[in-house]
Amino acid sequence: MLRWRPTPILQDQFKLVIPFAAGGVGDIFGRLLSEQAGRELGQTIVIDNRTGANSVIGTSAVARAKPDGYTILQMATANVIVTALQEVPFDFHKDFIAVIGVGDSPLGLAVPNQTEHQDHGRTERLWAFQSQRPDLCVGWCRFAWPSVRARLVHELNVKGTHVPYRGNSAGVESLLGGQTDFSFASVIDELELAKAGKLRILAVTSVLRMPNLPDVPTMSELGFRDFTPSIWYGYDVPTGTPQAIVDRLAMAFAKAASQPGSSGPPRRIRHHDQAQPLARNSHSSWSMNTSAGRR
Repeated sequence: MLRWRPTPILQDQFKLVIPFAAGGVGDIFGRLLSEQAGRELGQTIVIDNRTGANSVIGTSAVARAKPDGYTILQMATANVIVTALQEVPFDFHKDFIAVIGVGDSPLGLAVPNQTEHQDHGRTERLWAFQSQRPDLCVGWCRFAWPSVRARLVHELNVKGTHVPYRGNSAGVESLLGGQTDFSFASVIDELELAKAGKLRILAVTSVLRMPNLPDVPTMSELGFRDFTPSIWYGYDVPTGTPQAIVDRLAMAFAKAASQPGSSGPPRRIRHHDQAQPLARNSHSSWSMNTSAGRR
């Protein structure tokens, strides 16, 4: 196995910019993979949680960085969707090179365990939840997910109030405390809490039912057509980064993602030719969800 050995040209410090708050699944996943990738590179990768402006601050910082391979962006679906919802000072198609995709996860529609809606099965049960709470309070930290929640609120024909949070922990506490009525988030964020009986996952956005949640239906099963958004993770570098360095980073993160581990989303390695179109396809898919939610 080839490793990236330090050379006289490569003498700087690697930095992984994670444009979301520390403590969430994506942050933990990024820290784990960067530690393992750093071993492959022969150097430590420093984590920089550059939060703010719905991931725009951290993403912009990487877009402006020197294209030498030392500044890496942890990509997630939310980084891309924000470009469909507001003006941003970068263009993913022009300003970034996709290094590799490393994992993805469907979203889960979750409610507090103490809610009156204690079952998840047929379509009527989701509508029963709607009839119990005609004025919903909806919250989570990811900027991308409001568009999904907005679409659900629209299709259920109820009123909804979006409550934004800066990080996962505050969003989880709000949902568990009953301040918000439901939310969409990565199933990985919700799974352990569901197992502990603290919340209930009513449906998932995967195309098929998940093996670890065999009794939870998909949104499609409940009658929501083309309701299959997911969150994925990957790594980008600024455009202009030499291909040899991109290849070395891809090798290191592929090796890291291939290691067994329980943290983060299911591992799915997408190499450059698969990862590069992912942002474009996600932009189109989430633009559709955003438009549906705004109608």
